[in-house]
Formats: sequence, C-alpha cells, structure tokens
Amino acid sequence: MKKHTKNVIFIAIMLLGVLFQSCSKSEDDKTATNEKPQLSEDVLKTQLDSLKKNMELQWDTMVYYDDLKMQYLARFIDELSFIPGNDALKVDSLKSFYQEVKNIKLERYEMKSETIDLFDEQQTKLIEDVISVAKKTPNIGSYPLVNELISDIKTLDLQLISDRGIYDEYSIPYNKLLLYQTEGLAKLPSEYQNLKMATVFMIEPNYEDKEPEVMEVIQ
Repeated sequence: MKKHTKNVIFIAIMLLGVLFQSCSKSEDDKTATNEKPQLSEDVLKTQLDSLKKNMELQWDTMVYYDDLKMQYLARFIDELSFIPGNDALKVDSLKSFYQEVKNIKLERYEMKSETIDLFDEQQTKLIEDVISVAKKTPNIGSYPLVNELISDIKTLDLQLISDRGIYDEYSIPYNKLLLYQTEGLAKLPSEYQNLKMATVFMIEPNYEDKEPEVMEVIQ
C-alpha cells in the first residue's frame, strides 16, 4: 500500500511538472504574441505622413460630395416651395429641419460613433421627408428638375458609403500606428507628439492585427 502511495505521489509530481512547463510555455507564447513590432523612426514618420495625406485627401472628397448633396437638398426644397398647391407648412418644416441637419458636422479626429449615427440618421430622415412631401405635391411630374435632383441626391448618398470605405483604408492603419508604435512616436519631432486618433466610420474597426502596414501616397 505504501509503495502504491509513493507511485501516486511520484506521478502527481511529474504531472505538476508537465503542467508547470505547459503554463510557462503558454505564458511565453502569449508574451511573444503581444509583442508589438516597432518600426524605425524614419519608416514610422514616412508611414504617418503617407497615411495622413491619403486620409485627408479622401476626407476632403467626402466632405465635398456631402456638401454638394446638402446643396441639392436645399435646391429641392426651394423648388417645392414654388410649385402651386404645395403643402406650405410641410415645406417650411423641411426648411427648418434642413438647417438642423446642416449644423451637424463631421469631425476629422476623435468623432464619436454616436455623433456619426446621429449625422446619418438625420440626413436619411431629411431625404425621406423631402421625397415624401414631393410625392404628395400636385403635378410634381411636370417639373423635371425635381426628378433630376432626387436622382442626384440618392446617388451622392450612396457614394458616401463607398467614400467612407476608402477613407477607412487609411484611417484604421493610421490609428494602429498611434496605438502600437508608442516607442517610435516618443522619439519623433514635436509635431508628431499628442496626435489624435482619426475618425473611423467602420462600426467595429480591427485594431487587433499589430503588424505595421505600408501605404502608398496618392499622387
């Protein structure tokens, strides 16, 4: 019985040793996985400059077409106000709502997802309300400009989705550099210190991939 007990103790000790080695290896693997490859200062600076330039170019494109969409909406509402038989109260309500929506601005950096959602929801509602009032306006089909404006507004609204996708191709890797290249960032000139996270439109951006990314500058 004593011999059997010793065997059990020996086996238990051996198992504990294997378990300890396994845990140690697991921790080592975890540490290795969490290590963030650091870029050289020159490469990091080049990447930040490249991504920021692309990001800002695409941002300006988005804002331009979004402003154009809002101009078309304003023109649309004005056209409705001149059509005989229009619902004057609803047209006035559209004008007021338009001003509210126009005052919601996109921000290049650190824009909260809640604000982006509000921006999108209000713009969508404005477009839907304008079209709804237009459909109920007598003889609306006799005004070809109104139909053209509806088509242009819808096209620009869909284009915004595509533009945001392209923009995020630069904003997400830019943010990754800020999150994971902390050692290199601390060594860069003063203008690279305290950089803000770029606004991202993707609902759940992937920041888990820590590998540095190389992006080309748009000429």
